[in-house]
Amino acid sequence: MSAGLQANYGMRANGEKFPLEATISQITLAGEHLYTVILRDITQRKQAEEELKEHEEQLHSMFEHAAVGIVQVGMDGVFLMVNPAICAMLGYGEAELLSKTSESITHPLDWELERAQIESLLAGDREFYEIEKRYVHRNGAAMWVSVTSSLVKDIAKQPLFRITVIQDISRWNRAEDQLQQAQKMEGIGRLAGGVAHDFNNLLTVILGNSELALNEISENDPSRARFQEIQTSGKTAAALTRQLLAFSRKQVIAKQVLDLNGVVVGMENMLRRLLPEDIEIVIHCGQEACPVDADPSQLKQILMNLAVNARDAMPKGGNLTIDVRTVNLDGKVLQDESLKWGPWVLLTVKDTGIGMDVETTAHIFEPFFTTKPVGEGTGLGLSTLYGIVHQYGGTVLVSSKPGAGSTFRVYLPRSLESKANVEAISIHRSTLNGHETILLVDDSAPLRKLMLELLYRRGYSVLQAGDGVSALEVSRKHPGVIHLLITDMVMPRMGGIELARCIVQERPDIALIFVTGYAADACAMPHYPPGRIAIIEKPYKAETLLHTVRLMLDKMEVALRGACQRF
Repeated sequence: MSAGLQANYGMRANGEKFPLEATISQITLAGEHLYTVILRDITQRKQAEEELKEHEEQLHSMFEHAAVGIVQVGMDGVFLMVNPAICAMLGYGEAELLSKTSESITHPLDWELERAQIESLLAGDREFYEIEKRYVHRNGAAMWVSVTSSLVKDIAKQPLFRITVIQDISRWNRAEDQLQQAQKMEGIGRLAGGVAHDFNNLLTVILGNSELALNEISENDPSRARFQEIQTSGKTAAALTRQLLAFSRKQVIAKQVLDLNGVVVGMENMLRRLLPEDIEIVIHCGQEACPVDADPSQLKQILMNLAVNARDAMPKGGNLTIDVRTVNLDGKVLQDESLKWGPWVLLTVKDTGIGMDVETTAHIFEPFFTTKPVGEGTGLGLSTLYGIVHQYGGTVLVSSKPGAGSTFRVYLPRSLESKANVEAISIHRSTLNGHETILLVDDSAPLRKLMLELLYRRGYSVLQAGDGVSALEVSRKHPGVIHLLITDMVMPRMGGIELARCIVQERPDIALIFVTGYAADACAMPHYPPGRIAIIEKPYKAETLLHTVRLMLDKMEVALRGACQRF
């Protein structure tokens, strides 16, 4: 007897075709060959098989086209299956990756963490585990990933393999690191700005009184040298506070539209004198203009700081390359979360020096951080650069490796204006004396005392107050004209801007001078002619104060005379 199976199709009474399975058997009975045929309707089984095949194809498509890495890991840790996403993520081909183990591509410092999670999974303590760890890319770079892994068991509850899903979170971690760094630098900046503000008040008093003393002491007086030394030291300290204010982005700046190409070319001779002869300087500036809205002195400071930094990194000589160009950034080339799409001016300064490790690079923009021996640097050069660039809305990116030099990329917003609009202060009167009434407001009593003496000596009538609220009371009680308001920008109870707005409403013909160490936007005064506003940066010379006072009073006199003539 023999039997066989055959798959075929049958036809129902209604003409519908359906799959059937036929079992045919042959038997011999009384010398006669007989056949038996058993027919089975296998429609449901065929449907199940088709659904299973379709489901398997869907799963395979999901595995192949998933945006995250999916890996089947054997119990010995060897990869059994890998999808294209994980291959692209780690830089390996499929065949290469299938010869690897999970441990072999995990960063050594992170393997113990994952091994403990795997042991807990095998022990039945959990259904799955989630960790963040580092894989080692094929090129040797460490990359952060998020790993979720679960165990697959057979019917007898014996483990077969692990299914692991991997997502690249390097960009998220970079963004988080950048945010933390920005918050830390912002906190340090606020502290530095506050210290510099208070210190500037003291320096103004020191410099002003030493200037007055030197004007009163004869050339032959033995104490003159001491006052000169006091003044020299005060100026040195003032330069230090300007660096702190630049870092904290609160320095008073005088912007104008400049072609960065011209600034770099104009400094070439100075840079060649600054750097030793064994350092070759190569400057690349294209024909296209690279306009930026910036303070020219600060742009020069950026270049000087980078050149000095490069010089110190090349004690045995080398090459310094400076490149200026405009770039249009899009989503494919953004390297930093603070960079936006659109046009930028890129200043690249590259050296062939000793380079820096990752730890050093992470701290180079912090104030007072330096790798130089004690006494050979303040540690403010790069922090000042950081403050200036971020004050302009730009970004500094650094790439460096020990022995491979450093590259600084300074991104500055490309200006859309064609020329600068800068008003130059000039003195049209030979004398600095006057008779007008001035309202002087500053919360520093020693500074007010100094300014009072300077103004009294020139013949001015001076009203004074220690804050904005008191100044308003003084103004309202004074029956006569107040020609000029001199006010500090930052004061308790009421600041200088708010005070000025109130004063202008009550005395619309008053001129304004803001005395500050912070960057101030005088245009914040609505509908007030900008020619009637001046800013004096602390610490300042007595002559600077007196010149500015006279200039503003003269401007107001001319403006009022012109208004009278129109009527």
